[in-house]
This record gives sequence, C-alpha cells and structure tokens, in this order.
Amino acid sequence: MTPRQRERRWPRRLLLLVLVASGSLAVAELVLHGTQPRPLSNLVPHPVLNHVWRAGTSKWHREFAGRGTAPYEHRYNTQGWVAAQDFAREKPPATFRLAYLGDSFTEGTCAMDRSLPSLVGAGLTPFFAQHGLALEVLNTGTSSHSPVLHAVRLQTQLLAFTPDLIVVNLDMTDVFDDYLYAQTAERDAAGRLVAAPPGIPLHDDYVRTSFGLARKTPRYRFNIWMREHSRIFDLLRPTIRLEGTLRDGVLVSDDGLPSLYDWCTDEPWGEQTGRLVAFSMRTLTELAALARSNGVALAVTAVPHREQFLGTWTTAPFEAVRETCVAAGVPYIDSFGPMRARMGADDPEDYYIPDDMHFNDRGYALWAEVQREFLERELLPALLGSR
Repeated sequence: MTPRQRERRWPRRLLLLVLVASGSLAVAELVLHGTQPRPLSNLVPHPVLNHVWRAGTSKWHREFAGRGTAPYEHRYNTQGWVAAQDFAREKPPATFRLAYLGDSFTEGTCAMDRSLPSLVGAGLTPFFAQHGLALEVLNTGTSSHSPVLHAVRLQTQLLAFTPDLIVVNLDMTDVFDDYLYAQTAERDAAGRLVAAPPGIPLHDDYVRTSFGLARKTPRYRFNIWMREHSRIFDLLRPTIRLEGTLRDGVLVSDDGLPSLYDWCTDEPWGEQTGRLVAFSMRTLTELAALARSNGVALAVTAVPHREQFLGTWTTAPFEAVRETCVAAGVPYIDSFGPMRARMGADDPEDYYIPDDMHFNDRGYALWAEVQREFLERELLPALLGSR
C-alpha cells in the first residue's frame, strides 16, 4: 500500500472509530437507563409547602459514615413526615399529641429513634402514663424548612390533626431560608400564609450552598445538564461538590445578597440583616397567633450551632427569638444556656458531626434532655392541669 493510499484510508478509519465509540456509548447509556435507573430524590417540590419528603418512601443515609455516624434509614409516611406509620387525623382517646416543626435538625441526622422528637417522646412517655395518657409524637421536620413554611404547614395540614402542643425548633439558617420563601409566599384574604410554592426566582441564576447563594457558573450548569441526560456521567460523578464547581463563581457578598448565617456573624446587624430578622420574627409571631386562635399550645426554641458554643458566633439570635416569644406570650425553651452548662469542660466539637453543622448522637441526646426537662417541669404540668 502506497503512502498516498494510507493517507486516504486514515480519515475513514478515524470516522469508523468515532462511530464505533459513539455507538458503544449509546448502547451503554441505553443499558444503564434500563438496568440502573437514577434513584429518586427523597425531597420533592410541593405547590404549597415548597418541598416535602416523598410520601411513603425510605432512604438510607450514608453521607456521614466516615465521620463517626453509622448509616441510618429514614422512613417517610404517606403524610410526608419522618415516621414508619401514618397517623389518623382523628386523635385517639386519652392521647396527647406533641408535634414538632423544624428543619433537618428536627428530622435528625441520625437513626430515627435517636432524633430529638423520638428521644423527647421516649423520655416523656412515663410522665404521660402517670396522667393516664398515651403520647403520640409527630415529627414533621423537613430539610431547610423555616418559619414561613412552618406557618403554612400549620395552617394547611397540621391543625387538622389536633395537636395538643407544638414545639418549633428554629435554626440559624432560618432567616436566610425565609428570605427565599418570601419571594413566592402567598396569603389569603385574611393575610394568613397559605402557600410558598417552588420556583424561587433567584434559583434561576444562583444555587444554595453551605455559605448561602452562589452564582451558577457555566461549569456548574454543564455538570447539572450532563447529570440529567447521561447515566454514564452520573455514575462517574455521583455527586457534584457545589463549592468545587463554583470556585470561580461570584459569592453572595459581591451581589449584595444575604449569606446563610448573617444574623450569627454580622454584629451589630446591618440594615439588611436586621430587616430579614424582623421578617422572620413577625412570621414566628403569626405562627404563635395561629396556634393560639385554634386552641393549640406552642413553645419555641432555637438550635445552637457549634460556633456559638465556641464563641466565634454571636448568641444574638437566641435573644431575638426569646424577645419575640415573650411579646407573643409563648414559652421560650433556652437550649443554648443549659446545653453549654452541661457540656462543662467538654469540647463542643464532640457534640457535632465533623465538618458538618448538625449534631451527632451525643449532641441530639443532650439537646433532647434539656428540652424534655423543660417540658416536663415547666410547661406540661400547667398544660395538663388546664385540660
């Protein structure tokens, strides 16, 4: 074969190679789509509550397995709550219903029986038995829910289950989350929050990260598009680290948008932070008024983060919540003070998952003990006495 003939055959060979490779990839994609469907997310959009747990499903959490937390399963009932069973809308006789509103701290980054609602419920069961009552605990904790969504849930879902007491667990991310949900929040003719649909406008250009909002970069958009359209890419890159793909993106401070923890790190609060805190506290006041008008007792606490125990973040959020509770006439459960006292000389890091903001089992146990003691000693005796 002459050199000229070899030169003429090379493009054909290259084309054949490309076609074979493309065909192989296409076949692989078809096989993977048929044999390894993409796992469904356990969180789904919701027209009223923005996002909820996928009803009647379960999920194994292994994201903290290398950080001292064994894999654990969460089950979600058909009501979309963290529970292995459904709850009848009509409360059984001689039963006290304790309902929890909160975010992932309330859901629990732990086995279901080690979450705050489960531990408090187990601790209070003997107390209620002494009063001839059974106890039901409703854990509606949902990742990134905040006062706006708590008010919507209470109005549109939870009141129908006639809870006797609702405990609201506020988180240090709640002011930021309320800022987002307020963009789509809907009110009825009486001014009550009745929905906060998905479709937040900022999500078109920004993505929520561990520090707040970051502008979506071309690289990030490409990765997301590829994950949605290619199972091969999905398997090769099972997770997309937001900070990694957004390293060349624009941080929130550059666009004048709030960050995730501004009310913890911005002291004294600037004009924007103060305005957003005031909105969340007004929403909390609305939530308290809604519960009171329906004859439901309500108590509020705020989740302490490790940085507050370490002294690198301000504790001003706790004071803001306490003042709001006093003004609204609802009990405030101080989680921070009693937890810090019981930690003694312990390193606060020992109560949190390494490199994560959430409690570990030891942290949840301490938080639950503080809350159980407050309810049993300070709130429930008077509440049961008025029944």
